[in-house]
Amino acid sequence: MKVTVDEAATVAGTGTIRVPLVKGSAATAKKKKSKLRGQTKDAAPGETVTLKLKLKKRAKKLTKKAQRKGKKPKAKVLVTATDAAGNESQAKRKIKLKKK
Repeated sequence: MKVTVDEAATVAGTGTIRVPLVKGSAATAKKKKSKLRGQTKDAAPGETVTLKLKLKKRAKKLTKKAQRKGKKPKAKVLVTATDAAGNESQAKRKIKLKKK
C-alpha cells in the first residue's frame, strides 16, 4: 500500500484478512480471519512510502488454496500517520487480493 504525507510523519499499517473456506480444507470456521503483519515507516514531507503488510504462514496457505478454487479473499487495512506534534490521521481501505 502506498501512502503520501504532506508533513514529516510516522506511518503505520495494520489489517486483517478474511479467507472464504474451501471444502476439504483443514481450517475450522474460527480460522478464516487472520491478522496481517504490520509495518511502520518514517516519511518526509511529500514522500511516498510503500507499506508491505504480510500474511502469516497459515493465512497465506489458506489464501492460495481459496484463490485456486475461484474464491476472493478480502483484506481490511488501517493506515495511521502521526506527526511530530502527536496529531493522528487514519485511513481505512477494503482490498480484494489478486493472484500473483
